[in-house]
Amino acid sequence: VRRPYDEHTAFEIGSVTKTMTAALLAEYIARGEVTLDDPIAKLLPPGTSVPSFNGHYITIGQIVTHTSGLPAVPAQYHPADMNNPYADATERDLLDALAATGLTREPGSKWEYSNFAMIVLSYALARRSGKDYETLLRERLLVPLGMNETYVARRPPQVHLAQGHLPDGTPEIPCDFHPDMAGVGGVRATLPDMLRYLEGELGTRDSAITPALARTQEQVASV
Repeated sequence: VRRPYDEHTAFEIGSVTKTMTAALLAEYIARGEVTLDDPIAKLLPPGTSVPSFNGHYITIGQIVTHTSGLPAVPAQYHPADMNNPYADATERDLLDALAATGLTREPGSKWEYSNFAMIVLSYALARRSGKDYETLLRERLLVPLGMNETYVARRPPQVHLAQGHLPDGTPEIPCDFHPDMAGVGGVRATLPDMLRYLEGELGTRDSAITPALARTQEQVASV
């Protein structure tokens, strides 16, 4: 009898994805392309409208530490399916939401968990690289760590995705994302691959991404 779950079963890792996005950012910083004190606008397409407060603009560091002042979800975003809330979000939706958002406080003054902010970072890093988020992640983090069964949308043929369920036992559909916005929570990974990622975070699996992973564990905010 075939077991429903095995070493090739992938699970949605949800917001653990954000730590991978932070590692991609840390690589940009290590190469001297940006700093945490740079405005997030530096990574966004020219002309992108980014909210400010009293003349102070949101920095890259504030985005990645959830102190940007951006809300958890844009006020004007109303997904067609709350069970798959980001499936239909487009690049235009993201940029329009960013332009329409008004900050209610100084960036950096308060911590507030924000999926919106991390979607902005995911999009910004992908656009800066000229590749979609999944390709960027695979080249910079997954391949170096040997995570060959981890993916966003392009599932390896030998991998099967676990079926999720709601508390009442109803089957739940997986969450889908725009190719450049998946860095907020779109990664699927097998258990063996997550052990490889854990080893990378602990510094016991050496690779090109290891210094960036170490950098993500440094405290850079105290709000």
